[in-house]
Amino acid sequence: MSFPSSAPSPDTQKLYPLYLCLLCFMLYISALGARDFWAPVEPRYAEIARVMFSKNEWIVPTINGDLYTDKPILYFWLVLLVARVFGAVNEWTVRLPAALGGVGFVFGTYLLGRDFFNARTGFIAAAILATTMRVVWEARWAHVDMVFCAFFVFAVYFGARALFHKGQPHEILFTYLFLALATLT
Repeated sequence: MSFPSSAPSPDTQKLYPLYLCLLCFMLYISALGARDFWAPVEPRYAEIARVMFSKNEWIVPTINGDLYTDKPILYFWLVLLVARVFGAVNEWTVRLPAALGGVGFVFGTYLLGRDFFNARTGFIAAAILATTMRVVWEARWAHVDMVFCAFFVFAVYFGARALFHKGQPHEILFTYLFLALATLT
């Protein structure tokens, strides 16, 4: 008696990124601006971005007239970019960088699993990560953690590819780039 192969077909494996994209959209981006800001972090980040947006100030974040140095600047820059595209600082534009960071975190996990194990392992690991309650929470909340995790997992991905000779030698430069972006986050 022979059992059918449980390995997914190559056509199915090519759809894994699409499945992850749909899952992330449903979990992180849908109804992103449907609720008000939750204290204490979201209103603070929104006000900092609102002041920077209204003054066209991209370098010095302030809150209530005081310099804000608790977090690095990159998250605010991302919010400002989104606000420039959509014309306002609101719940959706302040949360979108975190949601996209969550998507990046999930895709970075998929790539790690795909390149160092197989596509199915990467897909399962990414799907589990995507549906983990803390990741869902952080990706739907205006917070720097998901953006940091995305940059960090891509730094690990490119570093591992360079270290284990899975990619081109110049890919180590992407490790440095993503570590720099994680530091700015």
